[in-house]
Amino acid sequence: MAEASDSPSKFSSLILFFFIYLANSSTVATNGGFSIDLINRDSPNSPLYNPKETPLDRFNNGFRRAFSRLNRLNMMRTSSSIYPNAAAQTTVASDNGQYLMKFSIGTPPVDIYGIVDTGSDLMWTQCLPCEQCYKQTNPIFNPALSSSYFNLSCQAAQCHLLVSVSCSPQELCDYTYGYGSTALTKGVLSTETVTFGSTSFKNIVFGCGHNNTGGFNPNEMGLVGLGGRDLSLASQVSSQLGAKKFSYCLVPFHTNPSTTSKMYFGNDGTVSKGNVFIDSGVPPILLPKDFYNRLEHEVKNAIKLTPYQDPQLGTQLCYKGQTTIDAPTLTAQFDGGAKVPLISTSTFISPKDGIFCFAMQPVDGDGGIFGNFAQSNILVGYDLEKQTVSFKPTDCTKQV
Repeated sequence: MAEASDSPSKFSSLILFFFIYLANSSTVATNGGFSIDLINRDSPNSPLYNPKETPLDRFNNGFRRAFSRLNRLNMMRTSSSIYPNAAAQTTVASDNGQYLMKFSIGTPPVDIYGIVDTGSDLMWTQCLPCEQCYKQTNPIFNPALSSSYFNLSCQAAQCHLLVSVSCSPQELCDYTYGYGSTALTKGVLSTETVTFGSTSFKNIVFGCGHNNTGGFNPNEMGLVGLGGRDLSLASQVSSQLGAKKFSYCLVPFHTNPSTTSKMYFGNDGTVSKGNVFIDSGVPPILLPKDFYNRLEHEVKNAIKLTPYQDPQLGTQLCYKGQTTIDAPTLTAQFDGGAKVPLISTSTFISPKDGIFCFAMQPVDGDGGIFGNFAQSNILVGYDLEKQTVSFKPTDCTKQV
């Protein structure tokens, strides 16, 4: 996949300089890969959908999740882990999963809705018998009913792909995996058949969680780790496809719910280093306060409208319009030279009819988050072997 090329913007002075730190269903088979639908948590197709929430509620909740997640990510940059014996790579809480992946495990297959997390490595789901499981709406996976389930022994090579493992009295590979949000899963590392639509993969290592805490939503059945280490689902599936690569294409915020976002395994992708987290789990862009203030000033100068004030929207920069506003195209420039155009539908989101608000906010400190508002209509790819991330402007509503 080629890096994003320069795109003409309304005024050349608005270029965002980001240095990237990636800490962070039907299927279609292709040559050497396949795709799977991603379900936005706010879509009517999602088990997390709350019909009582207004667009304003969802807009405000998205920012709240982003601030919470950034605080936890920053905390983890200065501390090895909340749990000294855990191999945590990122955070997770009950409302942090912006996208869910639907897949099946076992024989016969059992449907699972897992939080998509590009910043952690372990895929796990709740399993019977439960020592301490959070309340789950759908049936909890029972490994005793699956003919393809196998526990990993302490001697198995895959057992040592996690740091936080121990040997049970039965010589099984027990694991503990903690997150910066104080969420925790404990259980047995096992192997199972994982199915995406009609595409199945045998002997996928996952965590069969018998003790899971941390305030998860009853409709969240576990987490899908898509990080760069060998144990992540992305690494395991992509290795079987011949390339440790995956990518995703997110449809814009107000797209018809019947149009789904896509994730592709086996395709090109690229992770650079720096101080901004690329995060598909929260919507907005969060920027250091000084930089945000300068950017907001330039945006105001470029938009020939009077900002709209609304107590429900706080200090957010907003404008009134019919179906859109004439906003500038911003460009995010990443370390390594990639320039990603951010069109107005990615940078101005409508929390109310006829109101459009800047989908960025300031934060204290020098870190930030490049959220999924800005990633919409961009094919974002990860190459887990080369440790690179790449971007390609794409109409994600037309992806299959």
